[in-house]
Amino acid sequence: MGLKYAIVYLDLKPEYAKLYNLPIKMPILVDDMKKVSDNNKLPLDVILRGLEAQYEVSKDDYYKSYLVYFYYEAFKNYLNKNDFENANFYLNKAKELGGEDYRFHFYRSLLLKKSEQEELAELELKESIVKNPNFYLGHFELGNLMFERKLYDEALEAYNNALELNPEFVIPHLKIADIYIENGLFSEAIEELNEILKKDPNFSAAYVRLGILFNQLQRYEDAMYIQEKGLSKDPENYELLYNIAFTYSKLGNHIEATKKLEKAAKLYEKDVILHELAISYKNIGEYLKAFETAKKALEIASDENKNLILLFLVKLSAIIGDLDQTEYYFKMLKDTEFEVSAKTFYMFSLLSNDDIEHAKKISLELNSYGLYGNLAVIIDNIDTYLNYLESISNKLYTDALLESFDEYGDIDKLGLYRNLKKNNIDIIELVKDEVNEKIDGVELILNALLLSGIDYGLSERISTLLANFIWKDGKGLLISRFLLRYYQDRAFGNFSTLDVFVNDIIEEMRDLHFELARLISEYDINIIDFDELLDYPTNSFEDIIKILLSYMHIKPTIDEIENSEFSDIKTKNILEWASKLDNLIILLK
Repeated sequence: MGLKYAIVYLDLKPEYAKLYNLPIKMPILVDDMKKVSDNNKLPLDVILRGLEAQYEVSKDDYYKSYLVYFYYEAFKNYLNKNDFENANFYLNKAKELGGEDYRFHFYRSLLLKKSEQEELAELELKESIVKNPNFYLGHFELGNLMFERKLYDEALEAYNNALELNPEFVIPHLKIADIYIENGLFSEAIEELNEILKKDPNFSAAYVRLGILFNQLQRYEDAMYIQEKGLSKDPENYELLYNIAFTYSKLGNHIEATKKLEKAAKLYEKDVILHELAISYKNIGEYLKAFETAKKALEIASDENKNLILLFLVKLSAIIGDLDQTEYYFKMLKDTEFEVSAKTFYMFSLLSNDDIEHAKKISLELNSYGLYGNLAVIIDNIDTYLNYLESISNKLYTDALLESFDEYGDIDKLGLYRNLKKNNIDIIELVKDEVNEKIDGVELILNALLLSGIDYGLSERISTLLANFIWKDGKGLLISRFLLRYYQDRAFGNFSTLDVFVNDIIEEMRDLHFELARLISEYDINIIDFDELLDYPTNSFEDIIKILLSYMHIKPTIDEIENSEFSDIKTKNILEWASKLDNLIILLK
């Protein structure tokens, strides 16, 4: 026997041999022994060479069965790498030695399927099942093939066959649920997924699917419950973390959403996860973290997501007030579908940095798209415009705000509380740590926005910062953004009608708090007429939304508001603020 066939036999422990489907006396070429000792395990190529040498020497059926098995293992290894040539080579080696049994047809079907020869793959799968009707994996793969071809009835039949043959094989339940979801049978899908969890409470994919499904059905409380349950079983599952962050944001719990995304990003640094984390940081006012995270997302972004992340970086740069960065990312979006949106934020950044003439030039370019048609006039009369905004503000609030900025341009929260207190305004929530839904701080937001003038970045920063000071999280973040969008719509000269305004902001509002967003989207059933507003109490965030939307619908004049007697001064103040902003249009004529 030549050196090529110098074989040694490893005595394997029975449990190890059984686990890896190896013979207890494993033949190994002498030349391969160093690989075995170096790796402390048996590599596939070593196993194959040893079994091939042994079979060539002995023609032993015992070793032949193992060799055929490992030819199929080599086939699967190359198929997973999309190396069809080598996969086919080992498939044929298995055929030469083991014949065209059910396994050959099964594995050949997988190769054909990956090669996009679906009809031939179907024939091979059916041949495999004919040769072994109890082969549940054959039925399962036939179901997968039918599912991908959208032949749902046939897929369902194949999956059910697999379950009948092996009731403990839970993955067909998952695929059946997918069929139901594809066909809008959501209750049936939920039932199927719950069936999995009865059999295997640790099956993470079922929790992932249920979470996504409940999110799609807008059953966010159910989504939160089932995904938290899944995380208790599998705390490192990045899909569950990513999806539950979406759930928490819809419920208005942005701090928890951010924590979940931070953990997901540590586990799997993917562009979409980092992008969502950057958005979450922005929502809670962590603008620098948002900016750094978005830059990291851009570094690894797919072509599909790159421009969306770039647009977000343009927006963030404008909010932060960094003109160089805004211009840098804006230029990267030229001649793309996001150029006009990016140009808008570039214009805002120019305004924030007092490059008035350049901003005016950009505004005229945007005007050709039907955007910001009044902004050039606003810029030409900017001093009059800003003086008017200052004149309609409440000095008790704006003076306290101005006195509370520190040397870095940030607002000192405790200092703001004290300065307001000096003016007999007690917003105790400023010095409390818990999330709350008291609306006492709304007037501070209204006046802070007036103080921001037509500085887009400042209005964004100050509204989010104050919302975090007062409410920390929850509904307050939506309210601050809702008031901000109304202010910006008026301050930048758009004066949108109610339906246009709602249409423009509704997706953003849904991402902040789904229930309050529903109130906004259903504005037509929440309109309050002027006579009712006179006696309408403002006690909740919902009331603020209803009052502002009702104002946009009925458009009472400032004289009507000022000369009427309201039972709640807060209601009157919101209406006056909105109406005085609408009067900006007079300055443009």
